[in-house]
Amino acid sequence: MTSLALAQPSAARAAGVRAEQARAAELRVARRIVHVVSAVYFLVAFVVFREVLFAIPAVLRGESVIVGDELVPFFNVNSQLLEQAAGEFNQLTNGYEFRVRYSFLTTWLRHYQVLPFAILLVIPAIVIAAYRTVVWFITDVFRTLSPVTVALATALPVGLIYAIMIYAKVTHFYTLALGLAMVTISVLLMMHSLLFSTKGWVRRAVISSVVTLLNPAVHYLVLFVVFIFVAGVTLMLGELAAWIRSGGPRRMAASVGALPSRVRRAVQWVRRPTRPHRPLRRLRIRLHRAGQTTMGRGVVAVAVFVFVTLIPYVLFVQFVALRGVENLSETVPGDFYFIRDASVSWLHVLSWDLAGIMDKILYGDYLSKVPRVSNLAYTVLFIVPFVIPRIRRSLLVTRAHRQLFGVLAVVSTFAVWATIGYAEPQWFPSFHRTLAAVTRTLAAKDGPIGTLTLDISSTIVQVLRFPHRFQLLLFVLAPLVMSLALAWTIDALLKRWMRRRDAAEAAAAAIEGAAALSTRAIAAAARRRHRDAIVLRATAVVAVGTVFFAPLLSNENYRQVFFSGNFGTFLAPYPVGDLDELKAALLELDEGKTVVLPPTETAKLVTDDNGVDHKFIDKFFIYYLDLPSYYYGLTGDSYNKFEFF
Repeated sequence: MTSLALAQPSAARAAGVRAEQARAAELRVARRIVHVVSAVYFLVAFVVFREVLFAIPAVLRGESVIVGDELVPFFNVNSQLLEQAAGEFNQLTNGYEFRVRYSFLTTWLRHYQVLPFAILLVIPAIVIAAYRTVVWFITDVFRTLSPVTVALATALPVGLIYAIMIYAKVTHFYTLALGLAMVTISVLLMMHSLLFSTKGWVRRAVISSVVTLLNPAVHYLVLFVVFIFVAGVTLMLGELAAWIRSGGPRRMAASVGALPSRVRRAVQWVRRPTRPHRPLRRLRIRLHRAGQTTMGRGVVAVAVFVFVTLIPYVLFVQFVALRGVENLSETVPGDFYFIRDASVSWLHVLSWDLAGIMDKILYGDYLSKVPRVSNLAYTVLFIVPFVIPRIRRSLLVTRAHRQLFGVLAVVSTFAVWATIGYAEPQWFPSFHRTLAAVTRTLAAKDGPIGTLTLDISSTIVQVLRFPHRFQLLLFVLAPLVMSLALAWTIDALLKRWMRRRDAAEAAAAAIEGAAALSTRAIAAAARRRHRDAIVLRATAVVAVGTVFFAPLLSNENYRQVFFSGNFGTFLAPYPVGDLDELKAALLELDEGKTVVLPPTETAKLVTDDNGVDHKFIDKFFIYYLDLPSYYYGLTGDSYNKFEFF
């Protein structure tokens, strides 16, 4: 009896060792797959942007430039970058170029000789950063999924989401596309810190906050704040529900005045620990106590975010980014009409239609007139992990997993709700309609409540501004959620295939009447099985991949842009010979103001010497000529508009 009791733990330990060795082997293979997928992303970028690649010699000689709409290269480092970043009044545009200031960390990528290399190298690097982050998060958090499967499956949703993103935001790839990858890193690091990190959770919260601070697009800092708020409320409600289910109210009634145990543990860290003369040790003890509950970690994470990100960014905006801009709402209006135009219908949201420049060129509006309903297939894939019980049970093995899924579900629902804005259907109580109704009701009352409500609502609208920005939260979460669905499906197929393979191999061995295998034969069979499993996973991913992009590429405009080699002529090189002659002639005249007539800000195309149409804005001509002017476009204030007209 004793020997049997001793043998059982020994067998369990041996099984655990074998499982750890198998996972270590899979992790090594997964790392190699990640490197291969990264190389494939670069290869795809070179194919999609091949005309940019071939135009590099002409660009370096100064014969051509890569330019399209708001993707305006700059030519004079002093007047078009450094002076603007320093907050000086810019004679070229007759104003303060605050957009250059808040994104000065990446604006240098628009230098006309750097831009082609940035398109070819930075864009795939952005996708790779997002891909590696999602792979790390899923591999570390969802241990029931094979690391090899995760590395293979994640490549597809990440490629999809960033293909749509680059299609829509190629003019601002150095801010909006890069910012999307950075906020994805911030969100996943923060969620890992709150729910899954056994040690180093404060460090991950700090890194998340630093990455958010360095994000070149202010949109994402606002969205990160929204995410933290919604996620925090969701987690607190979950903690409250868990306390109620565990009999917390009864215990509280039995012991009047006693705090709930979860709240007690969350605030215990404020008590003075032993050895008060060692502040670092005291801080570590307090953080350790706070880290024992989700609520405690949340309080620390919010404090870290406020001190590391929010306060420095507010100071940066106040004293640097908006210096000289007296009224931002005058330069970039945020009134009802702009909000209505920036609203996205529910069918567009579920079709993953993102407002952007390519639809503006192809359809005359920043959002496709007709939703790309074939992309609803991706929404179905997004919903699958939440609604299929078998998948949910397989993935959500701990309470932390259930908390994560609760956050993902609530944030996704909020993003759809807030993105609709004032779009169809008119009866739908969207975030903006609800906010407007509440504000009108309370503002109609006399007294401080009405005034306070109006002030709060105005602040919310001015900070959050355009509804379509909330859609980017879906693009942050989609690679994670879609990858979970694909990885689980591929693993399920693999298990079925491997059972059939093992059964066939056992049947063949029985027919041959094989004797007991040697240790070497067993090891060879194990290696063969491991190799077959990897091949079968790769085969499954290839099979899924052949149909995964079919809904996207069934839309002609996507095919036209991605297969053209020059992004549908948008990134075709523009020869600047005529502009050189014009600049030489202007330099012979007395100093004055140079304006672009007719203005190219509206839906006009410029045809080059090769017969290729280009979409410009006036700022391109202003920058190339490098002479004082008036810019009346989006970043031009009312004085510029008045003087120009």
